[in-house]
Amino acid sequence: MFVDQLETLHETQEGFYYAYDIDQNKCLFRVFWADAAARRNYALYGEAVTFDPTYSTNKYDMIFAPFTGVDHHKKSVTFGASLMSRENDQNFKWIFTKFLDCMGGKEPHCFFTDQCPAMKIAVPATFTTAAHRYCMWHIMKKLPEKVGTTVTKETDFVTCLISVVWDSDLEPADFEERWCSLISEFQLEDNAWLQYLFSKQQRWIPAYYRDIPLGCLLRTTQCSESENSFFKRFENPHGTLVEFWMCFQSAMDQQRYTQKPLDRDSDHSLPQTKTLLSLEVHASTVYTHALFYEFQQRCVDSLNSCSAGDSSREGSTRFLEVEDSIFNKTYTVAFNPSTFDATCSRKFLRGRDTYVNTSSGFYQLDFDRLSEFYSTLTLLKSLPENHINELTSLSRNLDKISSLVFEKLTKHQELEMLLGVKSSSEVRILPPVQSKNKGTGKRLMSKKDQSVAKAQKPKRFCNNCKQMAHHDKRNCPNPAVDTSQHSFDHESDISSLVDSD
Repeated sequence: MFVDQLETLHETQEGFYYAYDIDQNKCLFRVFWADAAARRNYALYGEAVTFDPTYSTNKYDMIFAPFTGVDHHKKSVTFGASLMSRENDQNFKWIFTKFLDCMGGKEPHCFFTDQCPAMKIAVPATFTTAAHRYCMWHIMKKLPEKVGTTVTKETDFVTCLISVVWDSDLEPADFEERWCSLISEFQLEDNAWLQYLFSKQQRWIPAYYRDIPLGCLLRTTQCSESENSFFKRFENPHGTLVEFWMCFQSAMDQQRYTQKPLDRDSDHSLPQTKTLLSLEVHASTVYTHALFYEFQQRCVDSLNSCSAGDSSREGSTRFLEVEDSIFNKTYTVAFNPSTFDATCSRKFLRGRDTYVNTSSGFYQLDFDRLSEFYSTLTLLKSLPENHINELTSLSRNLDKISSLVFEKLTKHQELEMLLGVKSSSEVRILPPVQSKNKGTGKRLMSKKDQSVAKAQKPKRFCNNCKQMAHHDKRNCPNPAVDTSQHSFDHESDISSLVDSD
């Protein structure tokens, strides 16, 4: 498709990764980037990732597609971002390849996207171990369009549907039974879109992938919905790429700033427990507050609905029957005290390698920097006095350089200072060409659409044909005029002339 493409890839010492492609005319058509903080967040919270190419944020109509996850406070966190000129499988494959290369080849356990046909080709062609699932938020957004506003707004269909599709505690057989009962109740058996969703139930229903570590972490629409609302505030369809980059950086600063008070609260205070379980007490010391309160609610619900039954032992493994009064089912829990591994017949898997997002790993890099700072400070104190004088002289020279800031700069120089780089005399990358993606530009309406739109407009009274119509006297299709009105006006004009004489 593109001839003589030039690809440039660069990674700085600070950990900022970027890759881009330009076409034969040196115009940018796709780019991916991730800074050091984003890559660190992926190493900590990258088990479940959503990829959302639904934003158009610059005057070139390039698609902005961020990689998003959930941190240890259940807040959205960005792992990387990309811009592309077109939504096709080639661009998706390229972006996914750069994403994996940036993250050291580490794939997520679960990768969430929308139902784009190109994505169905690109994801399995790039990811080898990640489970591809559909984002429920995009599916639920389509309900009014696919099912009809009458059903979604005048009935409780949406509420009933949510109780079925979001319940990860359901067994697959229970989900299918409740789904069919719901469709029959609202007489939607002939809806082709709902039939298609049911055929792809393993792609988006949490009951089918709860055995994936942290797969159910993104079972609700909270992540995608909050991220969509977050980035929408920084959209500017008339902005340049430089303006977009500045807005993106502001968004990242705001997103990361919200983590600091949450980290501080989780590190320096303990939440209040509700039970006497030693498990809950231990969880209050290792979980962040957001995760602990969700875990605590699970403990309380389990004590109210579950009871222990018969127990047995086979070798070093202990077995316990657990009766659930809500679902009227019995589950078998197997526990090995030598390895601390536990399994449940309900397909819940937990062990020493449990994926727990705590704040201890989050602060490891900060401790390393703090140690490096004190080492540097100790080294400076041990320097001879003449060396310290040299450092003082160097700082004075830096003050002279900083005085240049107050000089009147051209717009070109201001951009160089803002970006921190000197412009080259050789232009290697030109602005992107205008992209033609779905949703961009004005759609040409057919005659049928024009007649439907015209029929929906309110009618008004025409002073020419004396009827309620979709026109007025200026564009009335009836050439006839009201002669009596003209006659009346003519007589008034004569009388006014007589009176003036």
